[in-house]
Amino acid sequence: MDFDINFLAVLLAAVAHQALGFLWYGVLFKETWLQAMGKSGEETEMNQGPNAAMAIGALWSPASALGIALLLTLADEPSFGDGIAVGAVCGIAFATASTFTNGMYEQRKPILSTLFSAYQTVGFAIMGAIIGLMQ
Repeated sequence: MDFDINFLAVLLAAVAHQALGFLWYGVLFKETWLQAMGKSGEETEMNQGPNAAMAIGALWSPASALGIALLLTLADEPSFGDGIAVGAVCGIAFATASTFTNGMYEQRKPILSTLFSAYQTVGFAIMGAIIGLMQ
């Protein structure tokens, strides 16, 4: 098995995933997300701010991107489309499945699981597209 990984693609994919997170939770769905958590913007910024969450994301996004890159090495010549497909499958099969299962046990509001699952699926598809294009 050949693990020919383009680490620049992995890094760019991780940055894109983080940028999507900023847009997703900071612009597009911020109010929906905060309302579902029962918090205000001021409340979340005063208590913790985005720094801890961003640090965790900065640590784990590259791990997810590397996983997608490893899966794409199974293709003879991975492409943009292969990357989108692998990323979307990872998002649905792993992120969505575990998020909704955990959400049920934690009695989380379904909208929170939906927001997170959709973010991860779109994010993984974007990561896969970048890696597939650059691999």
